[in-house]
Amino acid sequence: MKNILFSILLLFVATESFSQQDALYSQYMFNQFTINPAYAGSRGTFSSVLLYRNQWTGLDGAPSTLNFSMHTPFSSKKMALGMNFIVDHIGPTKNSSFMGTYAYHLKTSKGKLSLALRGGIYSSTVNNNLLNFFDGNDVHNSGGVSQSIAPNFDFGVYYYSSKFYSGLSVNHLYNSDLIYQNTTQTHFALNRHIFFNTGGVFVLNSNLVLKPSVMIRYVNGSPISYDLNSAVLLNEKIWIGL
Repeated sequence: MKNILFSILLLFVATESFSQQDALYSQYMFNQFTINPAYAGSRGTFSSVLLYRNQWTGLDGAPSTLNFSMHTPFSSKKMALGMNFIVDHIGPTKNSSFMGTYAYHLKTSKGKLSLALRGGIYSSTVNNNLLNFFDGNDVHNSGGVSQSIAPNFDFGVYYYSSKFYSGLSVNHLYNSDLIYQNTTQTHFALNRHIFFNTGGVFVLNSNLVLKPSVMIRYVNGSPISYDLNSAVLLNEKIWIGL
């Protein structure tokens, strides 16, 4: 029954499977480096994040994501370096990337403007042995593992001050082609993912700080998505938010 439910679900999401290729995240405001390389070094100190997310627990082939990132400023905080490693599983597919980041920070009258480039490799693997075919003689039933590796580049701009931040990034800048081996499927491209996010800090009193934020995401072939969030910081120790 679990396999049947998962197969039905895949029928609904298959039309977007090649257009929306990156893992989805909640609470992105705590790990903006994942969506925008220009965030590197903006905290003014070494920063690292380890995230694991497991969805639809109990279903075979349910999505899971592992994300590890770190970044640090140097050269009097004018520049920053970073790296991130992502592994995303769904069904028979595993997508992973390993990326390095360089960012340069410019001072402005009220804050700083960061420009960054991120580059590395993107790997997509399909375990054909996990696929179930109605017809065992289907030409796509090749068995084995199909893999494609391609270069990947992201670019980002990020403005930040003590009270406000705003960023724009373009991920999969190059639209690299993924060409699988051991399969009759030809190839598909990594679609550009465009992110815009902004947020602010409002001090309500000495013990209460409001931090609203919004993220807009666009991927070619998929509808624009919006994330609206608001968090309250109590006594600089406790977070409460939506």
